[in-house]
Amino acid sequence: PNYAFSATPLIEGTWVIVDVGTVFALNKTNGEVVWRSELYLAGYGSPIAFTVKDQRILAVLNAPGLTLFDMKTGVTLSQREWHTYDNCNTTTPTLVGNDHIFISTGYNRGCSLFDVSDPTEIRTVYENGNMNNHFANSILVNGYLYGFDGQMHKGPVPLKCLNAETGENVWQTERVLNGALIVANETMIILTENGELVTAKASPDGYDEISRSQVLGRKAWTMPVLAEGKIYCRNAKGDVVCVSVDK
Repeated sequence: PNYAFSATPLIEGTWVIVDVGTVFALNKTNGEVVWRSELYLAGYGSPIAFTVKDQRILAVLNAPGLTLFDMKTGVTLSQREWHTYDNCNTTTPTLVGNDHIFISTGYNRGCSLFDVSDPTEIRTVYENGNMNNHFANSILVNGYLYGFDGQMHKGPVPLKCLNAETGENVWQTERVLNGALIVANETMIILTENGELVTAKASPDGYDEISRSQVLGRKAWTMPVLAEGKIYCRNAKGDVVCVSVDK
């Protein structure tokens, strides 16, 4: 890919799944290749795994689109074309319920929910322009998706809430702009492009901010990480801060 590899490996039992265009299943103990898929141009998100009718499935949003593989063999089961400018499928598929997948990418490509209850046939539930995730994923909480809609380098990019089932806008705010987020205990933890660390309730009722603090200089495009009562944030310069929230 044009901007190097960025997918996170996925641990699946005794295997580690690595997506570098070709998807590999490796023995996580000795590194031996268990299987390899056919070759695709890689995207920039990470693979996910789920189960449909007792069959373990691997889902990857690579450059051609959403691709489903048989986890046991690496054989391609189906693919739904999803082309984004400059092959920038940068996000990770989000499992909605047991057998639906939400994807969203930038450059005005928009978002879609797919029915994958039959992994050999990906069916579109909806497709619209209500969410355009450039780098950071939308996060699913209790049936609603929270994410930033638009191009990070062309802001302002508002924070939005979508109904995951219908794709309809629920609310949006410009009180927090151009960021990446995670959710813990129904609280959004947001790192903005300008280096502000913001927390707010993840609720369809509206944007309800809890706290805000300047922790880094710009430009920060990386999702914050929460681990053992601490939040870790990083910017493009490589500066890293650790904020304690263990109370």
